[in-house]
Amino acid sequence: MVFFKTGNCYKKAMQKLFFLFLTLFAFSLAGCSSEEEVTKPVIKEVTEKTAFLETGDLPALKKRGQLRILTLRNGNGYLPREGDGLHLERDLAAGFAQVQGLTPVLVYVDAFEDLIPALLEGQGDVIAANMRITDARKELVAFTVPTRFSREMIVARKGDPVTGLKTLKGRHISVTPGTSYIDTLESLKKSYPYIDYGVLPAELSLDQVLDRIVTGELELTVADSVEIEIVQQYRDDVIAPFGITGKVPLAWALRPDNKELLQALNRHLELELIRIGQSPTYTEDLPG
Repeated sequence: MVFFKTGNCYKKAMQKLFFLFLTLFAFSLAGCSSEEEVTKPVIKEVTEKTAFLETGDLPALKKRGQLRILTLRNGNGYLPREGDGLHLERDLAAGFAQVQGLTPVLVYVDAFEDLIPALLEGQGDVIAANMRITDARKELVAFTVPTRFSREMIVARKGDPVTGLKTLKGRHISVTPGTSYIDTLESLKKSYPYIDYGVLPAELSLDQVLDRIVTGELELTVADSVEIEIVQQYRDDVIAPFGITGKVPLAWALRPDNKELLQALNRHLELELIRIGQSPTYTEDLPG
């Protein structure tokens, strides 16, 4: 009988300890959540007063206490959405800055073609703007490991009969200046000489170009599949019927002589891309 009472007491005591453990665990989770919110890096934007030129490597950046991230304002025209290409790249860059004890600062340029000149001049330290690795760009800048892969796509208004390269005959393609789309079209012209394209004003956003396609002012354009996936979340009046490249790598760009920064960025990206389940393998899968 005494053993039975002792067993009940033991059982009740264990139940109390169990509930106490659950309570403490819940509080610890809440504490972690609050800590994450507090320590999440605050991303600033450069102003005329805070802008400066700097071309130094990682030690110079640490001396100034900033990582300046060159990018396009509002993702080239579309509404920023959680998980989109530029949003992801900005978050990754901000995370890197935090690890290095730096303040992440966004430096916006008006057009894609302005990104590399701004980097080389020293207006920013790294380009995080879905930039494709190309041979021509590698002569000017150094690239990190790929952050993701994309395909360059022909984009048309909904209902357009364009279905492949042969159906581009007699059609006009309008593309953004400074992008790899121009190099791709020039390469395709060797096999498909009837391909016709022109360069758009640099200030036009992707959405503005798509609006002109829908109204018939423009016929076709080129965009990468990352952008198109985002665009098709909020508009159904355009289509991307086929690609004009295979999977191509997108990466961050920095000045070629910033070797310490490149090594640190690569280490950070490799770990972070695995952590978030986006660990691309560079296969250079180009179209035949």
